[in-house]
Amino acid sequence: MHTGKGKTVAALLVAAFIVAAAAVWVCTPQERVALFVRSHHEDLSEIACACLAGDAAVERYRGIKVEGLYDGEHPIVQFYAFGWGLIPYLGFYYSPDDTPAAFQNVQAELTPAGKDRWEWTDGTDNRGMTVKIGDGWYYYEAWL
Repeated sequence: MHTGKGKTVAALLVAAFIVAAAAVWVCTPQERVALFVRSHHEDLSEIACACLAGDAAVERYRGIKVEGLYDGEHPIVQFYAFGWGLIPYLGFYYSPDDTPAAFQNVQAELTPAGKDRWEWTDGTDNRGMTVKIGDGWYYYEAWL
């Protein structure tokens, strides 16, 4: 009879699933966004290039809102993951110039706050931060 082996294999599979689920659960929002961008880099790059060319046909990609192009000296294509009210707005953006920007590319000075990390404020209670997560790709948090 092989019931002992079957139970052992099932227990190992359940344990592996729990460990994998816990790894996703304990990741910070920044780590989850960076993983999402790495995992879907090709599709996200195509969407960003289309937006930069004036084609804003894609509104959502795998549950992420494609906010679209925010023009400026250094244009960005912004993607919104989640956030509302007292919770910061979280997401990521593509910068073809590989230049960090404030939320929705508002005119705000970026202050270095560590390696590949910047903070900004618009002079009101609006503020945020951005972190480079890949070539041309940045994570953002904004408190509005």
